[in-house]
Amino acid sequence: MKFDFVSIFVGLVILPASLFARDVNAIVGAWDKEVVLAGEKETPSLENPTDYEISIGTRIECVGVQSKGFNYKDSEWISENFSTSRYQFWKVDPDDHDFCKVSLSEELDYETQSEKFLQRCWQTFETTKNSITNPSTRKCTEIYVENGFLVSVHCGGVHFHPSGAFSVGNDYMFDLRKNAPYNDSLYVEVGYCSHQ
Repeated sequence: MKFDFVSIFVGLVILPASLFARDVNAIVGAWDKEVVLAGEKETPSLENPTDYEISIGTRIECVGVQSKGFNYKDSEWISENFSTSRYQFWKVDPDDHDFCKVSLSEELDYETQSEKFLQRCWQTFETTKNSITNPSTRKCTEIYVENGFLVSVHCGGVHFHPSGAFSVGNDYMFDLRKNAPYNDSLYVEVGYCSHQ
């Protein structure tokens, strides 16, 4: 079976205007406001993270606008559109979350010539209109560049910016044998985030 990877890429990256729900329009509209978060303040250098990093207690909401991928049926990969999700991310104090505190002790902050990688604790939730599901606390990596500008936050397979985009997906195939009896769906979901 042949896949047109250019079309798949374009389909995943270009988001048709018709898919922008009212919630997404509200989030995108917030980009027009001058919102300065911790992590977006100009500072002279990356030497002291407390001058610029996202504050503990910060809450971010992200809304998916498109999700595409493949389901595995009868030993064939079938292109599918998946339902989108809504997520919340809360930056938390590691002292209140033992598992995350231990994870942080095993991996320290580090930097390159132009980037700073901070290991921090975030709670992640998948939400619906009526409930919050799948809560988890995990070690995430916040990436900052010159002058302390936040580029992105990476929490496992979820990547986001507090006032930018987000993506989440699954590209892991457990069984790579020919005609494998079962495989999880492969997908990528994209959307936008706002600071609560």
